[in-house]
Amino acid sequence: MEPPVTARPHRPKPTPSKTKRALRREPNRARSLEDLERDDWGDPKPDDTGLVARCLAARRVPIGALSIEQLRMLIGQRIGLAYLVVIAIEAVERDPFVSGDLYPGDLLSALSVLPREAWTAMPELRERLRVALARAADADATPTDEALDREPLRRTLSQCARAFAANA
Repeated sequence: MEPPVTARPHRPKPTPSKTKRALRREPNRARSLEDLERDDWGDPKPDDTGLVARCLAARRVPIGALSIEQLRMLIGQRIGLAYLVVIAIEAVERDPFVSGDLYPGDLLSALSVLPREAWTAMPELRERLRVALARAADADATPTDEALDREPLRRTLSQCARAFAANA
């Protein structure tokens, strides 16, 4: 009997020293996750899902050139957090409602639901996210697209704040 097909390629969990080493200095944004982690996950298999194929492709893009959608997707899959969280936080600091392909604020949402363990090695980034969430909740925070309905944005912020607090 053949082993079951997995939806995600095997990827070793980063060792604490690898994560700490990555966080000690600003990553070279001209390099890809594949280069920075020195780990080639290979090409997608014919039976891999579209998500797996997109993640594998995004790992080969220089991290400074990743789109908001690619950041959201990789962070949502817990891939390359030591390198990508800082870039994602910079984006939500500029505009908390920046979005990939899902909805306004989807990158903020992806960051907000990261588990407590993900933040252990990067408390200063967690604090920056807390501040970005607080700023977005202020009355002065407005989406970049004024045509957007504010109520869904308020709901997104509320959900992000609850998720973030739950992982404190």
